[in-house]
Amino acid sequence: MRSTISQSTMINAPMKSVMQSFYDIDNWPSWSQLCTRANFLTKSEWDGNSKFLMSISLDPLPITLTNIFTVTDPLNLPKGCIEWNAKKFGIESKHFWQLKEIQPNVTQIDSIETITGATLFLFIPLGVSLIIKYLNNKWVQDLKKTTEHAFQRTNNN
Repeated sequence: MRSTISQSTMINAPMKSVMQSFYDIDNWPSWSQLCTRANFLTKSEWDGNSKFLMSISLDPLPITLTNIFTVTDPLNLPKGCIEWNAKKFGIESKHFWQLKEIQPNVTQIDSIETITGATLFLFIPLGVSLIIKYLNNKWVQDLKKTTEHAFQRTNNN
């Protein structure tokens, strides 16, 4: 069984600023309303097979999910792409983001979230596709707000 959710988001900031916010995993909990914890488990960061732990809160539900993600080697991806994946409860999630600066100081993020697994049908009653769509949208909107605010603050000084 497989479910794929994709979306496109415009961020009014240069791609470099978006990447700085995204790559600074230790600060994710400071700007993401979903993320309660994030840190790398390997010395190397954002290269092939590096691993990070992330906990997200599913407010208003009293549920926090923690998972270990593996980063795909960027040499195997097109330029401007980031991919990470994880497995839990027999379900594999793959997160693929392509960032491109479509005009000066405007970055587009195209994200594709794919979840697969034989046990996925067990989670359909929970609306797993809706949950993934909500989490992805909320995450990207928090990233957008943080990056745009930081970029505006830098340009106003």
